[in-house]
Amino acid sequence: MIVYAGKQFWNDFNNWDEAVFQDANRPRDNDKFKLRPWLQSDKWDWRWTNKNTDFSHIMIKWWWVVWGTSAWIQLLWNIPPMKEERTESELSQFPSYAGVIPESMRMEKQNNPFVAVKSWTIKYQTWDGGTWYTTKSVNTTYFEIAKSWLYYVMCYGTFYFDPSYYDSNVGYQYKERVGLAQKYEDGIFRNTDRAQARAVGNGDNVRFLQISWFPAWSQILPLVAHSLTSGTTTVFDAMSVIRLW
Repeated sequence: MIVYAGKQFWNDFNNWDEAVFQDANRPRDNDKFKLRPWLQSDKWDWRWTNKNTDFSHIMIKWWWVVWGTSAWIQLLWNIPPMKEERTESELSQFPSYAGVIPESMRMEKQNNPFVAVKSWTIKYQTWDGGTWYTTKSVNTTYFEIAKSWLYYVMCYGTFYFDPSYYDSNVGYQYKERVGLAQKYEDGIFRNTDRAQARAVGNGDNVRFLQISWFPAWSQILPLVAHSLTSGTTTVFDAMSVIRLW
């Protein structure tokens, strides 16, 4: 049925016969294409619709003692005691060369309602001290995904070994590992992926990156491990989660 009689010139339509269609009077964009019903708010122009917007971002940092894993046994994963903010007394326990202050250790959060920060006693899988896995409990802070989406996850650890025991001549024998754990249906956090480096040295940085689709209410936290068992090893760590557009 022809219901639209006006504007039937070539320069008003992309095709000469568009005027004969029932929806010929539908609003059009600058290129004379009809706007689809109820979708006028679509992102027609990516650059314009994302003007003055930022990616959502959240990061937690910490510094702590990480015990090593002896050779030829299962990996001893360490769960960091993460917190949103540190006190002066807590930071005074860190090595003097760390140079950290409370302001630098606070949680960073920018436009991120998509990831919740929660503190609870959780269960995680690690080494049993013998030849197999075991489950341990720890009170820590973890991230909970509040909206199903594609997320960029970054975990890194900067390792500082005890100079009284560390020997650069045999550093190639040791490994450093940083990984990500996710809560499974049985309520236990298990390692899902990791990055590692060999030939360790003081100040080494190991970075783990992952881009994955996380369903809502997924719970994730970082893991750290290394194989130098002599002396005290401290690690400066951070975990960052960014929701991708």
